Amino acid sequence: MGDNISGTTKDNINYTAQTYPCGFCGDGKLNYKTSSTTETCDPGLNSDGSYDSNNWAETSTTTSTGTTPKCKKDCSGYAPYCGDGNTDSGEDCDSDRKSSYTCSYSSEDSNSCTYCNMSCKTTNATGPHCKDGVVNNGEICDRKISTYSCYVDTSWTDGNDTAYGYDIYQATCNSGCKAYSKSGTLLKDDTTDSTLSGYTSLGKCP
Repeated sequence: MGDNISGTTKDNINYTAQTYPCGFCGDGKLNYKTSSTTETCDPGLNSDGSYDSNNWAETSTTTSTGTTPKCKKDCSGYAPYCGDGNTDSGEDCDSDRKSSYTCSYSSEDSNSCTYCNMSCKTTNATGPHCKDGVVNNGEICDRKISTYSCYVDTSWTDGNDTAYGYDIYQATCNSGCKAYSKSGTLLKDDTTDSTLSGYTSLGKCP
């Protein structure tokens, strides 16, 4: 069997004489290079014989730009690309890529973290925290909110008569947003209502 054998599958080729199917890297077929190995990729050439930059890497060893696998020009495999699981040249990361990300909750007064974006670059992100102006799940207050109050019960009884009353104080949200304290600023004294318009009551002053 001569060198001009046609065919691209192992089954219809006689390999005993060390002859291999004709074909070349760029013909769009996964040709057998030896009796047991084929080309890894071969997207084919343009009709004019040129390489399509959407499918082929610039050289056999170049790193592909973008996130689309591109075949090396020797058909031995794909050039490195964003999304192949390896941190290649020009990339910051390549695992657990996300289009967006929100940091897990932090009990601190700020919250920032980083993640790997879809272009394999490390990107800054933010998330909920103790001073973001929102009472998040697990918090009882937020350190950015200043309109908190708490009350001291001033009710009394002498056995015959009972009088109900409250002193209302400004309250401060403590670090961690899981406790609060009386600031010392008296907002209203001897009132019959433990709440005050314009303030969020946190309950009885500790």
